Amino acid sequence: MYNIYFEVSAIGFVVLLLIYLHTEYPNSSNSNIRFRRFVLTLLAAEIFDVLTAKTIDYGAYVQPAVNLVLNTVYFAISAVMGLSYTIYIDSFLHSERRGLFFRINAIIFVVYVLALVGNLRFGYIFYFNAKGEYIHGPAYLLTFGTWILYCIVEFINLRYHRNQLEKRQTIASWGFLVLFVVGSVLQVFLFPKILITLYMGSLAVYVFLFVIETPDYLKLQQTMQELEAARQEADEQYQKAAAANRSKSQFLAQMSHEIRTPINAVIGMNEMILREEQDLQILEYAMDIRRSADSLLSIINDILDLSKIESGKMELVLAEYEVSSLLHDVVNMISMKAQDKNLVVQLSLDESLPSRLYGDDVRIRQILVNLLNNAVKYTEQGSVSLKVKGQTQGGDLMLHVEVEDTGIGIRSEDIEKLFLDYQRIEEERNRLIEGTGLGMSITRQLLYLMGSDLQVFSEYGKGSRFSFDLRQKIVDLEPIGNLESRIKEQAAEFVYDASFIAPDALVLLVDDNAVNRKVFRNLLKETKVQIEEAAGGYECLEMVKKKRYDVIFLDHMMPDLDGVDTLKTMQSYADYPSKGVPVIALTANAISGAREMYLELGFSDFLSKPIRTERLEPMLFEYLPKEKRKKAQPGHVRRQENQIASDAFPDIDGVDWEYAMQHMHDYNLLRDTVMDFMDMAESERMKLQDCMDVLQKTKTDAHPKEYEEALRQYRVRVHSMKSNAAMIGAMTVSSLAKILEYAARDGKLDVIESLHAVLFVQWEELYRCLSESFKAEETGNALPEIEADELLDSLGRLTQSMEDYDVDTADALMQHLLQFRYAKDAQQDIIELNICVKNLDAEGVNACAERLRGRIHGEK
Repeated sequence: MYNIYFEVSAIGFVVLLLIYLHTEYPNSSNSNIRFRRFVLTLLAAEIFDVLTAKTIDYGAYVQPAVNLVLNTVYFAISAVMGLSYTIYIDSFLHSERRGLFFRINAIIFVVYVLALVGNLRFGYIFYFNAKGEYIHGPAYLLTFGTWILYCIVEFINLRYHRNQLEKRQTIASWGFLVLFVVGSVLQVFLFPKILITLYMGSLAVYVFLFVIETPDYLKLQQTMQELEAARQEADEQYQKAAAANRSKSQFLAQMSHEIRTPINAVIGMNEMILREEQDLQILEYAMDIRRSADSLLSIINDILDLSKIESGKMELVLAEYEVSSLLHDVVNMISMKAQDKNLVVQLSLDESLPSRLYGDDVRIRQILVNLLNNAVKYTEQGSVSLKVKGQTQGGDLMLHVEVEDTGIGIRSEDIEKLFLDYQRIEEERNRLIEGTGLGMSITRQLLYLMGSDLQVFSEYGKGSRFSFDLRQKIVDLEPIGNLESRIKEQAAEFVYDASFIAPDALVLLVDDNAVNRKVFRNLLKETKVQIEEAAGGYECLEMVKKKRYDVIFLDHMMPDLDGVDTLKTMQSYADYPSKGVPVIALTANAISGAREMYLELGFSDFLSKPIRTERLEPMLFEYLPKEKRKKAQPGHVRRQENQIASDAFPDIDGVDWEYAMQHMHDYNLLRDTVMDFMDMAESERMKLQDCMDVLQKTKTDAHPKEYEEALRQYRVRVHSMKSNAAMIGAMTVSSLAKILEYAARDGKLDVIESLHAVLFVQWEELYRCLSESFKAEETGNALPEIEADELLDSLGRLTQSMEDYDVDTADALMQHLLQFRYAKDAQQDIIELNICVKNLDAEGVNACAERLRGRIHGEK
């Protein structure tokens, strides 16, 4: 007879344990749920163990087949219990997926169950004879061997994952295995009639309860899970914030680039007016442009750099400044807006104020512009006034500034809202008034940095007054006097002198924007520096292999190969003539940290756009070899600028010459730009069509990467066409190109497909009208016809020079061919030949040359 008392008591223990778990922990953790399942299988195994023990004891009264099935079920449930234990251990490893050791035990389980099924027929593990006696078969130890294998696998599992388990988990897991193995050994070898194996397992289960599945542990585990969930949520929020920050930085960089590029052209051309104009009235206007542009750039530098504003890390840059220039700039910037609203701008200035002070004039200018802008925006009639006075205190001046308006006023409860970021008061009432709500917040922050604060007095419906007091060091006690007279004197006294000359110096400028290159060249004209140009990164790489330059100015944002990749490629060369030459980064993305970034990337220095002479010349002087530079002697001589008459250019539909003249005041410069446009028009059109062809081929889902690249290339090309058309005032074509550029940016293929052909028609019509008006004038009937032999000889030498990469010779031969008159068909071939030479397209040159040779031989 089997002793079942240990097993029956174990069943009672386990039932109580399950009731306790269910009532105390209705919402359990993942591991606790697996623990319950494991305990349930243990309970089932114990019940069947007791049941089969008693049916074996009374085998004479039980059918052998029933006993065989009951014992088979018992052994199968015991195997399931072992598998449940493995699953429970996996829960400690924070694994939702079944691990390797579970899979091994699962294989053992399947083999064991198949063996049990086979035993039903063959009895090689156990069987019951006709008398109902329980007989061990030759493979009886397989029942305990299976458990031994389970235990071995779990021993290895616990050992392998020992670093992932907590101390209490390790103790309980090893304790269960040890107790179970001890129970098995005792029952098999010492007490075969005592059901002690699962009793020992029940004791081990209580070890799990007391050591792991305790209330404190479960609460700790739940807290840890909540903390983990909170951490994951925080990580997601951080990732979103980081992505938003990257998007913001990308937006600021793009916005900075887009704004600075046209300002660069305006400032550069204005600089040439200041250098070469003699009319004092025009010089006064040019000085206003210069000051306003400086103010605009200063404001752009600060407002675009939102990260610096938000972090409160704005720094003061102290320098000497002219009080008269600062106030004139501010009033001049605000006057146009005030005139549009028929407002009177009043300046009340203490003429005894010192003329020169020491402080951060850029920040003061920004504060004044913010205050005056707000005054104009919220005033519909009446006036806006700026009052400036001061009191001398030793070597300092306590500057008192007031900005007053007759506008709508502010409620007392709304005054503090003025200084909140992106906050606008009375939004419904002021919904049509432009603004971001950053201005006043920036103003107060800047004043805090300067040791001051903004005082506000307002009467609702009648107007507002803003004031502040600012301590500034006095540099020159000479009174400022009459402001207008002093400004006129400054304009009349403006003189530009090159700070050095370097006729033997050779500089390489790499920039895809032709206007930028022209401005750069003009700014250095007086220094006599030799400048060679490259329109892209690949062209730059070819040029530095052939010649040594003294300094390389390399633009960052270019369509083919950007500046950073160009520099990296250049530095990867083992040896080349320009190795070790200083490379200075050019970029319009002048946000905080830009200089450090470029230095880290390997550039020698960093120059932000728009390029100013006062920054360009000292930097170039610093990096040029000492033997090639020398200080220039003072003595500037102004030259009369070519004035553009209103009828200087022919009337062409879709071309606004007035708009073009706003960017290029020089007749020759604008005319040269038109000629350059015509030279490149056909090439630009063909390149855009190539992009469109690729776009059409790759628009299916089968080529997503190729499609995205085709969209990018289309956008780059149409952007170039937009800029080139706008530069000569062809605003209809430029507007069409702009729509297509934005469509490419947003991936709107339907817009591209509908407007692409329209742009081509307009582009070709523009080219035809310009050609008829300019080319006919330039290459009229006065030009001589070329002899056939001379043309054949020139074409042979031209194709050979292209094959030899002798660009200088090819350019010279092309210029020679352009000095002659050709028949209409041949003229078109010459135009295409010129485009191919400029694009270094050797195959295109050969094709054009063959057509021209065919025409000559056909005539003969």
